[in-house]
Amino acid sequence: MRRIIAATLVLALLIVGVLGAAPPASAGTATNVALGLAAFAVFNQIIAPLARPYPAYAYYPRAVVYPVAQPVPVVYYQPPVVYQTPPGYQGPAVYQTPPAYQSAGVDQAPPAYQSSAVYQHPPVAVTSPSYQVASGSNVVYYPHGRYELHLQGGQYVWVWIPNAPPPPPPAPSTTTN
Repeated sequence: MRRIIAATLVLALLIVGVLGAAPPASAGTATNVALGLAAFAVFNQIIAPLARPYPAYAYYPRAVVYPVAQPVPVVYYQPPVVYQTPPGYQGPAVYQTPPAYQSAGVDQAPPAYQSSAVYQHPPVAVTSPSYQVASGSNVVYYPHGRYELHLQGGQYVWVWIPNAPPPPPPAPSTTTN
């Protein structure tokens, strides 16, 4: 078989060589590469089965065996008999009449509610703010320090400056008489 394929290839090359090859395509390098790869792929599809045949394997589908479900037996049984005395007759329910309300009379108004609580409004404490702003100033004073407006790097920034801490209390005097 290989000798036949080799002889066919040699014959094909001789025919091409004698008759001359086709004029070269002038479509460009990329087109030439694409045509060459396509021709190589077609050549492999035609020649590959002849060069190295693959063995054929028979495919036998596996038998699928499903387990057969056994029917569940149905069990009938009679409920047990319970003997008890029936409840006695108790008669209809008895409702009492609601209590009658005493009316105060048509002309009489109900007594007014007398409250011992005295309501007052809570005192409103008016306090001044815990900061002082000097008009036209860049400083805002607080009890524990102040904010100053500074220009840093072309940008205005508020800077917190705390007050100095109070002095420590005087030491206790230790005098003995």
